[in-house]
Amino acid sequence: MSQENNSESGNISWFPYVLVVTAILVIGVVILSMNEPKKQEAKQEAKQEAAQPANDNAAAPAKHHKSRERLPIEGATVKSLTDANSKPETVSLPYKKDDAKNGEHFLFTFNLSYKAGSPSVYNIVPDDCLEKFMINGKAVTLSAEQQQGHCNWTDGFEIDLKPYLHNGDNKVTIEISNGSGPSGLRLFTPKNPE
Repeated sequence: MSQENNSESGNISWFPYVLVVTAILVIGVVILSMNEPKKQEAKQEAKQEAAQPANDNAAAPAKHHKSRERLPIEGATVKSLTDANSKPETVSLPYKKDDAKNGEHFLFTFNLSYKAGSPSVYNIVPDDCLEKFMINGKAVTLSAEQQQGHCNWTDGFEIDLKPYLHNGDNKVTIEISNGSGPSGLRLFTPKNPE
């Protein structure tokens, strides 16, 4: 009989601890689940804010690019590679597509005018990820650091395009994939050559 009492009291003594641990876990899960929509909403707002000025060529440079000025390009074309019925559409860069589908791929084609001796370091901001980059039919090689920025829709990455450019117009082809939300493409160039 005393063994049964000891056994029962041993089980009972653990019960408050189990109850407290379970309560803490439940409260933690509830708090995390309440914060997750706020995090998603904040992320979406930040993404929209960063992409918002993309269609406004007269707007001031994005706050992330204080040392850069936006490079407006007229006569670019964009085509959805995901939509079989998509036809190339003439657009201006910077470009933003609010109703882009998740996982959609876009092909941008445009001419980049270059004069020998001009600054050749560009800041490319893909929304969301740069998949392919060609100039005059030649694939542009990204360094390891640039590859880290190839999916950075707020800051993008800097690259010196001098080895790929010749005097006059250069045909640029860029493929972008969209993860979620709006999609687009912005280019920035140095205000003052370094």
